[in-house]
Amino acid sequence: MCLLNALNAMLAYPRFRAVLLAAFSMSASLLAAVGLYGVIAQLVAQRMPEFGVRRAVGAQTRDLVWLVARQGCIGVGTGLIAGLAGAFATERLIKGMLYGVEIGDAQSLVATTFALIMSAALGMVLPALRAARVDPMAALRQE
Repeated sequence: MCLLNALNAMLAYPRFRAVLLAAFSMSASLLAAVGLYGVIAQLVAQRMPEFGVRRAVGAQTRDLVWLVARQGCIGVGTGLIAGLAGAFATERLIKGMLYGVEIGDAQSLVATTFALIMSAALGMVLPALRAARVDPMAALRQE
């Protein structure tokens, strides 16, 4: 029992750092999703008359959703490429902080990239659906 207490005491600080790092990374992911939602929502609001014209001339719902999603994916893709480049550049430094993660660990990079893509998709869904439901006459009256 004494050995277990000594082990717990020895691992308390690394465990605290891991929990703190996890909390900050979750907060950063949430902030990124909310920020992406805000940017895409603002872009959709600015382009509402354009969406009204597109809707009036026969654009389908999927066309407008694709237009908004494509606009969001350009920024997300650029950010992911820059993030992966940064991860590869700093992986030797990060390796010292993580237990059991090898340099170039594909599983960690794929999981993180997937989580960021899902977060971005959630941030783009509501503005895209709002753009798709625009009433052509109401959007054209805003001008």
